[in-house]
Amino acid sequence: MPTVTVSLWQSAVDGILKFVDQTGQEAVIQNVSLRAPKAGSTKSRRVFETFANIEKMAFDTEVGSTIFDGVGTERNFEVTAYMEYIDGVTSEQMILFQDRRYKIITVEDIGLIHGILSLTLSLFGDDDKEASKA
Repeated sequence: MPTVTVSLWQSAVDGILKFVDQTGQEAVIQNVSLRAPKAGSTKSRRVFETFANIEKMAFDTEVGSTIFDGVGTERNFEVTAYMEYIDGVTSEQMILFQDRRYKIITVEDIGLIHGILSLTLSLFGDDDKEASKA
């Protein structure tokens, strides 16, 4: 990669790092695995295990749509989150932030220089159903 391109990306990464430092909050990245059903049950259960504790993760604006599902309003929002780069973050993991779990949709290493990760997230499970908030 030419030096000028790296320099431009580094400038962008530095700006996002400042945003993360000023507005970031604690979050947890979790691995998810399925476990065998308990005795007498046929339903597998999900187990969440901590992959990394993130000291500062900054959340950008929500985007998405609102749909009427016949019972209530269902909101399917996507959120962009930024954090300092750590190796091993994948779309197979979850983010736990303020007692809500988010599915990681995409992971992007901004500028491919291992400075900042940009994550696209959506609410996971019953947290994304308006009726479950009643």
